[in-house]
Amino acid sequence: MKGGYKIIDLKGVSLTSGKQTTIPGASEAVQNPYRKNTVVSGLVVGTDVYPDFNAVFTEDSGTFTAGVTIGGNTIDIVISTGDKVTVTVTEPETVSPSAETRKSVKK
Repeated sequence: MKGGYKIIDLKGVSLTSGKQTTIPGASEAVQNPYRKNTVVSGLVVGTDVYPDFNAVFTEDSGTFTAGVTIGGNTIDIVISTGDKVTVTVTEPETVSPSAETRKSVKK
């Protein structure tokens, strides 16, 4: 079957990074993509609202995982049986100048 895409709708539920939350229908949606592209919709982590995005999920013993980078943040999504969803957002490290670098800049 050609064309189209499968939507995994997280329904705008405000998730906490690293904490598991139940979102009805998530397991069924990820289990049956019908060989179509998968789009994650309605992702909200804390107060951050993410645009819809493509994701490739892999399956291991009934647990589906995907990882994407949006706006420099790495987003890992895990969907397991019972509609359990865990989203972990990792922000890029900000490198602050060392004390030695700050001294040389002041000179």
